[in-house]
Amino acid sequence: YLQLVLSVGQRVFLYNGVLACMNPGELTVSWISGEERFLNDELRKVIKVLESRYNVTVDAGSISLDRKFTGTLPADDLQKACKIVFSSLGIRYEISQEVIKLLN
Repeated sequence: YLQLVLSVGQRVFLYNGVLACMNPGELTVSWISGEERFLNDELRKVIKVLESRYNVTVDAGSISLDRKFTGTLPADDLQKACKIVFSSLGIRYEISQEVIKLLN
């Protein structure tokens, strides 16, 4: 049994088995600013977005791409985006020119 109390304008949705509550305007702000938002998405999806947005290649090596990530990435800062994703998942990484190498 789960009970949620929402304020005016808040929304609740179920996404990949995760119940999330969003405040008014939250999606609009991330879309307008160009931020990329993930909610319990597989690392493989996050990597595809990083590669596309920043024109880089990610060498995942033996890192499992099934791991889940929830967070918001900035529109124009590759260093910060990598730190948010990989550090939160406990993955060490190196950035060299246009390649991000994930380390065990």
